[in-house]
Amino acid sequence: MEILSYTFFQRAVAGGILLSLVFSLFSFFVVVRKLSFAGVGISHTAFGGIAIGILLGIDPSISALIFSVLIAIFIAYTSQKRKLHEDAAIGIFFSFSMALGIAIISKFHRTNVDIWSFLFGNITTITKGDLLFFAVVTGIVLVYFIFFFGDLILIGFDPEVAQSYGVNVEIHNYVFMALLGAVIIMGIKMVGVILISAFLVLPSTIASAFSKSFIRIILLSIFVSMFFTIFGLFLSYYLDLPSGATIVMTGTLLFGLTYLKKS
Repeated sequence: MEILSYTFFQRAVAGGILLSLVFSLFSFFVVVRKLSFAGVGISHTAFGGIAIGILLGIDPSISALIFSVLIAIFIAYTSQKRKLHEDAAIGIFFSFSMALGIAIISKFHRTNVDIWSFLFGNITTITKGDLLFFAVVTGIVLVYFIFFFGDLILIGFDPEVAQSYGVNVEIHNYVFMALLGAVIIMGIKMVGVILISAFLVLPSTIASAFSKSFIRIILLSIFVSMFFTIFGLFLSYYLDLPSGATIVMTGTLLFGLTYLKKS
């Protein structure tokens, strides 16, 4: 196929594979821990970081990464130390960050910054630098999940039992949320602030319809995520549609077909 000869599409496919891998790992634990709203909240806090980057004249991706990771860590801190549920903390910072972003952009927006691409993504603009960043984050995430898989399973199902087994739940929550923030910034490049939460829910939700084994669900999640990401990319090219929206619609259609068949 001619499209595969284009450098931008090769990078899009490579980026999509890396993103699918890390999002599938997080998808399982996000669904188990009922943190689906975290994807919405942290991705929207990135909008405040993007606006700060525009204001300071630095790369919005860098400012969004720093801002999102800090907010994710602060959400974990607030929910643990202040006894505030994650959903409440996320809702507060979600609203504040969006308000901050809107205020800054409406006042200082520069025409050379493509706000649309941050809101809805454009995987075909992925650069070599982006791929390097994706690879580094993917490596860190894989090492973390491989070495602490058992601890994360315990925390996901019962933090108190995990604590009784000597698992440092507090530290794991900080690391988990910080990495989640970094991974979401990766995903924003692909599908944008508005659509990214779908990647944290769809893979594991679809996979869980076929298996109850933790390992099998995660492996199936990776396959499912890669399938609808790559297939969505090809569809977006041939139908001349936005890549992020097409990928999410493809994943949602797959979800609908899965549960229609199972019902």
